[in-house]
Amino acid sequence: MNVRGQWDHDFVQAQFSGVLIARRKLYPSSLTSLLSKAALKRLLADYEIVAVGQVAAERTLQMARVFVSTVRKGIL
Repeated sequence: MNVRGQWDHDFVQAQFSGVLIARRKLYPSSLTSLLSKAALKRLLADYEIVAVGQVAAERTLQMARVFVSTVRKGIL
């Protein structure tokens, strides 16, 4: 959490991985790497001078689709 009491990206990712994947085993461990890889690409795209290429962006989008699809299945 940040100083304003809001959840930041790192906190949410850690909680998802630690609680929902590792402890409660609600989702496969493969989602941990998808989440961290997508977060890294977002940081590069948002804060680095070097652009993320189209192929990398498409791969990240596919990872995000897999992640969302898997989470939706777990919720429904």
